[in-house]
Amino acid sequence: MSDLTEADVERGSAHFLEVARAAGERGDHATAADAHARMAAMLTAANRIDDAVAAMSRAAETARQTGDLDTRAGYLLSLGLLMSRTEGGQQRGVDILHSAATTAKEAGNREREIEARQRIVQVHAGRQDHRAALSAQERVIELLWQGGPSRALAMAYRDSAAFHQMAGRLPRVFAALAKADAVAREAGDVGLAVQVRSQQLALSESDGGADRTEAYDELLAEAEGVGDASVLGSVQLEAAMAATRARNLERGLSLAEAARQSALGANEPERYLMACMVIAEVRETLGDRAGVIGILLTCKATLEQKLGPEAGRGVVQVLDSLAKRWGPEAVSEALEVHRGRMRQTPSS
Repeated sequence: MSDLTEADVERGSAHFLEVARAAGERGDHATAADAHARMAAMLTAANRIDDAVAAMSRAAETARQTGDLDTRAGYLLSLGLLMSRTEGGQQRGVDILHSAATTAKEAGNREREIEARQRIVQVHAGRQDHRAALSAQERVIELLWQGGPSRALAMAYRDSAAFHQMAGRLPRVFAALAKADAVAREAGDVGLAVQVRSQQLALSESDGGADRTEAYDELLAEAEGVGDASVLGSVQLEAAMAATRARNLERGLSLAEAARQSALGANEPERYLMACMVIAEVRETLGDRAGVIGILLTCKATLEQKLGPEAGRGVVQVLDSLAKRWGPEAVSEALEVHRGRMRQTPSS
């Protein structure tokens, strides 16, 4: 939320318009365009998007007179993003982003061209138009390949896999993930390659009931070698959920606890929460109701400590649901057992 008042915006707008007018009169079109762009930024901060579109349009049009294609491409990129935020303006925003990409290409700025085309992908994805997003993503991948194997290219293939999955094209999902894995390894990003391989394993469960334990163990060993708690935690969590689905509950519990600890080390609250939920699920299946309450209370306290009171609200809802599923008396009994465990072992 912006701290700008209406009076602030009006004064700022008058100032930028005057700067642009004066600069235009003396033929300084670059300064005039910059003033319009700054005005657009202020209006965006004030959430006056339609007015920001008008100001950025003036910036892009004024920049045309400077002959500076690169700067104009930047203004067009900003304009396209703003336009896509307006009511019914998504397609117009995409058209402008295409112009930004073309102008950036003419200016010889490949990075800006890639950014413009990535933004096109994002707009299509936001509209749930996965086919259009995939088509735009193919162009992004073509451009990224010009720079050789890189993390960005591997991530682009990974994004393509996500779009294929949303479009229900499972074979193409695997093909895109295989590309992401290969590119990441060629680029020397083993951490990303491990995460991609973990995705492949999770998806491969749909092929049937084959035991993935050995494959996950190999991947876990590779993840440990990366030395990144985030990478390791992501694989541990996937392996925990796979083991739980396969009813290998003790393994699932052990891996989920490891994922919880890795998430703490990597400062990843969302993954921490997911790991706690898996632990709670497994403990309930094993009949350890006190353990369910224990991990949920620990999760709530940790999230609130790191992120504030609101962060624990979702866990509170899960705790409240226990009375409906177990009954109030069973919850009280489990809570007493948990408290007894806490007295015996102060730290958990």
